[in-house]
Amino acid sequence: MANRVLNKICDTFALNKADVKDYAFAAVGVFVITALSLGQLLAKNFKYETSESMRTAVDVLGGGYSQALISTLFVICILAPIVEELIFRGALWNFVSKILNVNYAFVVITILFAMAHKDPAHIAGVFPLSVWLAFVRYRSNSILPCIFAHALNNVIISICIIAS
Repeated sequence: MANRVLNKICDTFALNKADVKDYAFAAVGVFVITALSLGQLLAKNFKYETSESMRTAVDVLGGGYSQALISTLFVICILAPIVEELIFRGALWNFVSKILNVNYAFVVITILFAMAHKDPAHIAGVFPLSVWLAFVRYRSNSILPCIFAHALNNVIISICIIAS
C-alpha cells in the first residue's frame, strides 16, 4: 500500500530516475542561457526595474554576510527550484499532458512558469530558462534534472549579484 502511494506521488510529480547525461545536458543549457543573458542582466541595473520583492532580494544578496543573506540564498537557490519544479513541470505538466498532450504541456507550462515571475523584466529574463527546463523535462521525463538546472541557474545569478 505505501509503495503504491509512493509510486503515485512519483508519477504525479515526475520524480523519475534520470541519467547523469540528463543532468549534464541540463547544466550545459543553463550555462549557455546564463552566458547569453548575463551581460544584459549586469548591464542593466535591473534592481530598479522590478518588483519590491525582487529589489529586496537583490539588496539582501548585495548587502554582505548576514542571516538574511543565508535565508535568502536558501529560498532562492534551494527551496524555490524544488517547489516551482514540483508545481510547474511536475503536477501541472502531468495535468495538462493528460487533458491535451505533452506538446501543449510544453508550451502552456513554459508560458505559465515565466508569467508566474510577474515583472515584465523578470518574465523576459526567465522565459529562455523556462523553455530550456521544459525541453529538459520533455527529454528526461523527470523533474530531477530540472530542479538541478533551476537551482544551478539561481546559484549563478545569486553569485553574480553578490559579486557586483
